[in-house]
Amino acid sequence: MDQRFLSTLIAYTSIIAFTINFVIKSNIIGKFSNFSQFSTDSEKIDVKSQKALFFIGWMILSHLPSSNLFFNVGFVLAERILYMTNVGFCGFVGLGLQVLLDRKPAYKSAISINPPKAFANLGHVYAARGESKKASEVYELALNYRPNMADTWYNLGILKKMTTVTRKTFAAAMLNLALVEWDLGLEPTALARLEVCQSINGEDGKFYRHHQVTLTHCGFNKGRLLASKGKHSEAAEAYEKALKNAPKGYENAAALLNSLGETYAKLGDDLQAERCFQKALEANPKHVNAYITLAHLRIRQNRSTEASSWLSKARSLAPESPTVLQQAAQAAFVIGNLNNSETLFREALRLDRTHAESLHGLANVLRELGRNEESEEVLARLCEVRPDDPVAVANYAATLHLNEKHDHALKMYDRALRLNPADRTTAENRAKLLRTMRRNTLL
Repeated sequence: MDQRFLSTLIAYTSIIAFTINFVIKSNIIGKFSNFSQFSTDSEKIDVKSQKALFFIGWMILSHLPSSNLFFNVGFVLAERILYMTNVGFCGFVGLGLQVLLDRKPAYKSAISINPPKAFANLGHVYAARGESKKASEVYELALNYRPNMADTWYNLGILKKMTTVTRKTFAAAMLNLALVEWDLGLEPTALARLEVCQSINGEDGKFYRHHQVTLTHCGFNKGRLLASKGKHSEAAEAYEKALKNAPKGYENAAALLNSLGETYAKLGDDLQAERCFQKALEANPKHVNAYITLAHLRIRQNRSTEASSWLSKARSLAPESPTVLQQAAQAAFVIGNLNNSETLFREALRLDRTHAESLHGLANVLRELGRNEESEEVLARLCEVRPDDPVAVANYAATLHLNEKHDHALKMYDRALRLNPADRTTAENRAKLLRTMRRNTLL
């Protein structure tokens, strides 16, 4: 058999097979058999298949005039017409390359393996194509799987802005903005934004439970912000409102209840505080902070034995946690068991040499034990860990002053006052140091 005939047969067979396949995919038959269904169900239309049919048609139809099948054409005209075949072929090859470079099928295939990342990538593809609605839907699906993906929040925010969807109706965006403003020290603005966040109604939203969780987060952080400003009554109200908004199975219920209990303890309502701590442990029996705060409550009530029991439970749950050891050490310090407190602080620092709270606590213990030189060394380490902390620098200066290292103490007092010019205690200590240095003719 002539190889030219064989290659021609293969070419025509391939074209016929491709054509049949693309006709089926492009739903042309459905278009003519049921026009109304075709015109309203755009999801069934394969646009790429329609493009492929167009280019195949361009290649095939250009042969009809030059084949003399319907009428005779001249040689020159036939030659010119056949150039059109190259155009169709180039378009067909280009479409094939587009399919090869298309990332959407790859991202779709990854959905079963890593849904949040796959949905996020797919959303980026849809957004790049201008399919804003699909992009928004898959971004929200990604965030439903993993709410802490900052890049996806950013992409969704940009998409909403481009499609003129106001951010005021997006609770999660309001929450994230408030947290950033809080970190930047813009506390009044952050508080106002959290209040707006709590007032957003998402009953008609697609992910209503996720919206409820976000509202609860808003209330929780509002309470934390108010508590940090010493407004404990308002903080308690914010925590209570957050509990009412919390959906069933809220993952941070124990932390919320524990914070509410701490606030009631600050207000002197020990009964309500204990009730909240117990509820926190019911919500999550492994919530270490609830054991620690309950222990501190027992210490304040002079029930040291019970406090030790709660702290032991906390340590059994997190034996390698510097924070738990530091809290246990602080409790021992309050009780007056200084030796045990020192041991626990040093154990916490063995796990984390830069644990600032443990360094601060150990320095206090050593000062109480009369070991001022060791306390000075620990505070020097603390100033290395937190060089911009005015309290740490002021304490270091006071210890140097106590150890009669006047020149160094004066430098540290000056540094502390640069960090916090309103610190009257440090200013008074500095003035005392200057008087002492004048008396000793050291200045």
